[in-house]
Amino acid sequence: MREPRRATAADIEAWRRRRHEFYESATGADWEQVEIRSFGGGLIRTTSGPPVFREPRPIDEGDYETIRICECGEEWGQR
Repeated sequence: MREPRRATAADIEAWRRRRHEFYESATGADWEQVEIRSFGGGLIRTTSGPPVFREPRPIDEGDYETIRICECGEEWGQR
């Protein structure tokens, strides 16, 4: 068992700031082009979407009293 990790307000704010900067700096060239095709392979339309911010939100296990760890390495929270 181990103590739960708690995300601080500073951790969450820093993550939000990085996410905001990521989207602010993204230009049209960074957008992903997606082709939508029919089952027969014909192109129906092409669309574009913004890039995906892939950094996960800070871990906050504050809802749990302890974190249990299995022999296999799997972890889960217990209240």
